[in-house]
Amino acid sequence: MKNLRKETLSTYGLIMVALFWGLGFPALKVVSESIPTFYLIGLRFFFAAALLCIIFCKRLKEVNKALIRSAFILSIFLFLCYICATLGIKYTTSAKASFFSCLGLLVIPIILRICFKEKISRRVTVSILLCTAGLFLISYTRGMGFSLSSGDIICLGCSVTGAAHVVILGRVANDQDPALLATAQLFFISVWSFAVALFLEDFPKSLPLISWGAMAVLIIFCTAAAFVLQCACQRYISPARTGVILAIEPVSGALFSALLLGDQLGINGIIGGAMIFASMIYMELKEAKPSDSNIATDVSLNQPQVQPHVSPNQILENIPSRERQE
Repeated sequence: MKNLRKETLSTYGLIMVALFWGLGFPALKVVSESIPTFYLIGLRFFFAAALLCIIFCKRLKEVNKALIRSAFILSIFLFLCYICATLGIKYTTSAKASFFSCLGLLVIPIILRICFKEKISRRVTVSILLCTAGLFLISYTRGMGFSLSSGDIICLGCSVTGAAHVVILGRVANDQDPALLATAQLFFISVWSFAVALFLEDFPKSLPLISWGAMAVLIIFCTAAAFVLQCACQRYISPARTGVILAIEPVSGALFSALLLGDQLGINGIIGGAMIFASMIYMELKEAKPSDSNIATDVSLNQPQVQPHVSPNQILENIPSRERQE
């Protein structure tokens, strides 16, 4: 029962992660007009890591080599994901980039099958296919076509690296403090971003007030809170299920963009979003099974209780050595 409660809370936590990342879409749209891409990523992740260091300062002494190694590897895949998303959208339409960048939920089962020989249940498979169809509808525009451009392939790289990040995090999350793992991960990503920005971009001279507000949202909710939640919740949710839950991100992004920026969602977006939510609900539904405690209470009190046979040797083994000597 305790594990089931943790699993349920972790599901809600991952939904919150997807909502936070969805909120990041309109915030990024505001900030990106004032800050170049890699400086934006670097500032966002550096200040989020600094915020987490302040909040969890008492835990910093628990940082170890295993945590640093895990965070280092995770940060590389996540940073590659950001690079593919940033470069891919330059060579394709935003609608196709949104679709191909979110196909990680299809890649996750493939990685699990090839690398770890894990089988995916029929329920999760159906949910993944339904969710993919919903992603296509929410991203589809007239003239989108079905041919692959170079930008589409780069965006597929975003899905692959993002899926690898989810799978690896699912493997290491149980052994590490989620707050420290998220903090170290964010710090490494800021380092990679600043290193690239120094060669490719000019640092912004000034920022309008609205950009500072949007940046605060990105730092606090979309980065610091979101990544701590992801590290904590993936200890109890499988990577395949995580992929479907996090697919809510483009839906929440479209909703927040419509509410805050006045973007049009359209009938396709509404149907696609409904399909994504339906896929998650279907995946989370489980057949009710009687628990051991319920079975025990169904036993009639009038039935004779059968005592298990215990051998003398078993009794002696359970007695402390001093008592046996006496």
